[in-house]
Amino acid sequence: MPITSATVGGIAVVIPSYNRKHLILDSLESVVDQTLPPDRVILVDDGSSDGTQQVVEEWQRSQDLAFELRYIYQSNSGPGAARNPREAVSSSSNASFARATASELSGAGANGCPSKASRHKPECSYRCSASR
Repeated sequence: MPITSATVGGIAVVIPSYNRKHLILDSLESVVDQTLPPDRVILVDDGSSDGTQQVVEEWQRSQDLAFELRYIYQSNSGPGAARNPREAVSSSSNASFARATASELSGAGANGCPSKASRHKPECSYRCSASR
C-alpha cells in the first residue's frame, strides 16, 4: 500500500517563527516540496514585528495549496510556546508532527524530513533539523 498522509494518521507541520520574514517563504516552500505533503501547516508567529504576517498572507493568496495553512499570531511567549501550540495538539490526536524552525526548514537537508519521519514512526513526534 502506498504511504499517504492518511495511512500515517495525518501529518501536521508546526513552524514557529519570530522575526523571520526573510526565511519564512523558504520554509513554506520546503513544506510544499515534500514528497508526502502534510494535511495542515500551523505557522506560529511568536510576536514578530518585521512584517512576517503580511508576507505569509500574500504568499498564501498566490498559492493553490494541497494543505490547510493556519497562521497563529501570539504575543512573544518564547520558543517553547511557539513550538507547541495547543491548537495543534488538540486537533491532531493521531498526527505526526514535524517541528522545525523557519531557519531549519529553509536550510539544506530539510527537504523530505517530515515525510521520512512519518514513514518510520508515524506515532511519534519529530523535530527535524537541517545541517548548517
